[in-house]
Amino acid sequence: MFPERLFFAVRPPAATRDALAALRDRLTTPGARPVATANLHLTLVFLGTLDAARRARALAVGAELTPPPAFDLFLDTLGSWPGPAVRWCAPRVVPVLLEQWVACLRAALTAAGCTLDPRPYRPHVTLLRAAPVLRDTPLQPPLLWPVTRFALLASPPGQRRDYAVLGDWPLGAPRDSAAAVR
Repeated sequence: MFPERLFFAVRPPAATRDALAALRDRLTTPGARPVATANLHLTLVFLGTLDAARRARALAVGAELTPPPAFDLFLDTLGSWPGPAVRWCAPRVVPVLLEQWVACLRAALTAAGCTLDPRPYRPHVTLLRAAPVLRDTPLQPPLLWPVTRFALLASPPGQRRDYAVLGDWPLGAPRDSAAAVR
């Protein structure tokens, strides 16, 4: 058992989630541990274990920050990291809005007293754990992910449980939609 770990993330809409699950299933090899379909996500900021006060501050940050406009994310690369091997799907080019949003979240969370992982942000969707390492390869066709919401999630004790949604917020209107309304 491990303590509950918190993280901000975006969760895929149903069509993207189903496409990611199908991709995961095609890549699964004997001994690999697939990520549950309900748990497929792209982490924005990992917080780890928080005491009650910091957890409340993290929820307040999610609720109070002005979110970016909705945007499209194209997952077009498959790859893996060794030890313990993680197979992932990621964007080759990270959208500027995603980078800015993560930087904004990190700054607000740091100001709220949360200690964050100092490693550079590498957006990805984990598909499998304990899978053989493979070289980065293009994913054709790329998976389209319309990013419209973000959430604060908790990974409860036990590896086979679905993540708990602690807070869920919409992104702003897409820039193109806002221009079309004028």
